Amino acid sequence: MSKNVSVRRGFTLVELLVVIGIIALLVAILLPTLGKARKSAYAVQCQSNVRQICTGLMMYANEYKGWYPSCSGRGSWTNGPTFSQAQSDWLWWQQKGNPNVPGARDLDQSQIAKYLNIRGGKLLELLRCKLDNTVDIRTQNILTEVGTYNYSYTVNDRICRELWNNGPLTDRFGVRIKTKVIKHPSDKLLVAEEQSPNDGRWTVPWDAPTQKVTTSDNPDFLTIRHSVGPRVVVSGSPVGQTWYPTKGAQCGIADGHVELLSNEQAYDPRYWDPTL
Repeated sequence: MSKNVSVRRGFTLVELLVVIGIIALLVAILLPTLGKARKSAYAVQCQSNVRQICTGLMMYANEYKGWYPSCSGRGSWTNGPTFSQAQSDWLWWQQKGNPNVPGARDLDQSQIAKYLNIRGGKLLELLRCKLDNTVDIRTQNILTEVGTYNYSYTVNDRICRELWNNGPLTDRFGVRIKTKVIKHPSDKLLVAEEQSPNDGRWTVPWDAPTQKVTTSDNPDFLTIRHSVGPRVVVSGSPVGQTWYPTKGAQCGIADGHVELLSNEQAYDPRYWDPTL
């Protein structure tokens, strides 16, 4: 009497290689899609960060009768603002450098933290785009007199600059401006996502005689982290930046909305000069 015996046989080498090949092919197909999805999610998060910062600046302005906080720049800090002026900085990032305010500053005491009611790790998360590698980008921007700016976003110093008042024709020093002075706020850049920020201000080096952006100084550029198209090469771009017209920066506008801007747009006076 014979018995039927079932024999379990494993996969052959060829079958295993076929399965591994199929898995590798699927991974190769899916990885770019997953990468795009992650980049898109980071762009949404960055947009949310910028919108919250805009909200904090606008809340400050509402409480202080239309005055924005100051832009917390490198030069304005080392030049020695009074303690009262220093309190108005939107971001307390400097560690040293002001004889009127000795010692390190506490980031958690920043005006932006006060009005958004966030501190510690949540504040750091708000101030950094997830696509911004702060370690790699900031190593070249260590400011020994004040510290290192380890954040992705800055504010327009033509609106928030403590020592700036008039338009680009005169560009003389003065005080911050009020919200009611800003013409066409739906066009005016208030919060910038910089490529390599070294302080809390975003500034356009403007040459009054020629009425053009000048490269005699180191201009602040917007980033291209969130660009959705190719990086267009344009001859004559400031400081050789080949991505001058490429939209890639999440920017907060003075009316509270956020939009993707290029350097070409941001350097147009209609976007950065509040008097136009």
